[in-house]
Amino acid sequence: MSSILLIFHGSNIVKKLKLLAVGLSLFLCSWLGVAEKISVVTEYLPPYQVKNDDSSLGGISTEIVKALFKLTKDDFEIKVMPWARSYHQALTQKNTLIYSLSRTKERENLFYWVGDIYSEHIYIWALKSSKFKNINNIEQLKANSIGLVRQSYAQQYIENENFSNIYTLVNDDQSVQMLFAKRVDLIIGDALTLAPRVKKYHLDFDQMKPLVEIKPLSVDLYLAFNHNSEQALVNRYKKAFAQLKHVGRIAQILEELSSRYSVEVTR
Repeated sequence: MSSILLIFHGSNIVKKLKLLAVGLSLFLCSWLGVAEKISVVTEYLPPYQVKNDDSSLGGISTEIVKALFKLTKDDFEIKVMPWARSYHQALTQKNTLIYSLSRTKERENLFYWVGDIYSEHIYIWALKSSKFKNINNIEQLKANSIGLVRQSYAQQYIENENFSNIYTLVNDDQSVQMLFAKRVDLIIGDALTLAPRVKKYHLDFDQMKPLVEIKPLSVDLYLAFNHNSEQALVNRYKKAFAQLKHVGRIAQILEELSSRYSVEVTR
């Protein structure tokens, strides 16, 4: 009986020692800043997120993200999904990083904002061959059909403005195709992102014209964490991003890559 009790107590000691070892290792990992595995979500959005010829992911924002993780030394996995799915995961799963995300008043308290990448200038676009002349405000356009990406801020804004004929789409590629096929009258976008999409389908960007800028949509694109993410993690990435900006690495990436996609916008 005593030997059985001795074995029982011994196993308890072993369990306690194992628990102590696990707790100590977790403490040391936290104290030493050992790498974590971060889930990163995005969509294809040239020139910010680009599918390279070898099927790898590149683009302006992606290179900034890679530079950020090189500095933090964390493991990461980037998932490229339709925007609605990426946005949903970033809203619902802690420690998820999303890019490139428009920082808007409506989203301000939904995310932890790590750092800004680029300032967009968002216009409503039409074909130059279309009927639209002398457009001064969006009120003149509300009766026309418009293609918008599902769960995008543009969709939210246009719906609130009471446009009557909205087509919700999976991605911006569809909006470009529908515009040139004359299945919608209008689409929304920034010249820097629209130009490579038009070129992708061997269409002519010069056939498009910006009608009116939507000032509330012309905001900065950001890297952002889910709002339930660990504060220490968020602070570490904010600090790393600030360091990249301070040493000029972000400006270098922007200069090197944005020149590949630069376009001149004429009205």
